[in-house]
Amino acid sequence: MNELLTEIEKLEKDPSVVKVFGAIIYTDRHPHIKKVLKDEDYWSALDNISGTRWAIFSARAAKGHYSIEGGGPPGTLGMMIQVWKEPNQNKQLVEYLGISSTQNPYFAIFTRLKSGVILKSIIKIDDSTIENAYEKIKIVVEDITHAIEKIAKENIEDYESVFNAIDMSVSNIKNLDAFKKIFGFYEIFKRIKP
Repeated sequence: MNELLTEIEKLEKDPSVVKVFGAIIYTDRHPHIKKVLKDEDYWSALDNISGTRWAIFSARAAKGHYSIEGGGPPGTLGMMIQVWKEPNQNKQLVEYLGISSTQNPYFAIFTRLKSGVILKSIIKIDDSTIENAYEKIKIVVEDITHAIEKIAKENIEDYESVFNAIDMSVSNIKNLDAFKKIFGFYEIFKRIKP
């Protein structure tokens, strides 16, 4: 996490860089995202799409696990519930980016205001296949890059306004994801209907 903060501080001093950053958060539990990020062709394509006006980091978090909680003393009835256990190594990353856990892979878009407040938006990444992982990351990078390219150089230092403009693109991505999910449910119910 300290390396990430050091890099962010360097980039915040660069007048040509928009002070909105991306971070792809994943663990070894997300093999398809890991393969996309390690593949030179995929990485090169994403690098070309993102341009030079903003920075995207990848953060491989320590692998968490599920543990079974519940039960009780002998002779009692209890429920056994799986609970996600976040490793201590991830606590700072989880808190900084405002994600609930590293259980799922995320694309975080964030900026640090001059007051120290972190503004962030989080998008869940599909890790079901390599193609889905790449496609989701590509869509996010394309949409955010398109929004960043519209920001005039004289407005770069207005971190909050810049983030709000980028956040509108994030909202559009999330709305499209929600629409696809609802449409998927509709298709399922349509097939069930007699």
